[in-house]
Amino acid sequence: YAFLIGVEVICLVPFHKKINDKSIFRYVTFIIIFIGFLYICLVESCISVLGPDNIIYYNDAVMATIRRIDIAYLDFLSRLDGFYSCLWMLAIFTTTIIYGYATIFLLSKWFNKVSFNKIGLIVIVIGFCTSLLPKTLDNLRKIQVYIGYSSIFTALVIPLILVIITKVKKYDKKI
Repeated sequence: YAFLIGVEVICLVPFHKKINDKSIFRYVTFIIIFIGFLYICLVESCISVLGPDNIIYYNDAVMATIRRIDIAYLDFLSRLDGFYSCLWMLAIFTTTIIYGYATIFLLSKWFNKVSFNKIGLIVIVIGFCTSLLPKTLDNLRKIQVYIGYSSIFTALVIPLILVIITKVKKYDKKI
């Protein structure tokens, strides 16, 4: 699910010639290819360190892999798991900020009479209240599974329905 989540935010970038030129497609394509390459490297390194049979026993195989790696000559990187945890938290914050901005942007387009700042405050309060819902780590993992399923729905099913509708409308105009 991780590779699908985030691709739908790209749809919010205005692809208009006056706003952006065609280079935005090149940048987006490069970023998606780079992230895919990082995922492939991450999976391959986890499999090579932990083994294909043992990797299924870990909830977080990347953290288990990083804890097993020891770099003798780089003492400041002796605890790679702390470095990975910091980067992981930064990724969570930046992803949340992008989704928050996309939500506020779309709501401000739908509700023209309400100011952008008021919508932003409402979205931030709702986001804070929903972040308090999971009380345990198991509840958080269940919510992550449901978010993964909903991301597949929003990234695949809804765009497929919209493409079918546009094709039917174009075909209807020809007849």
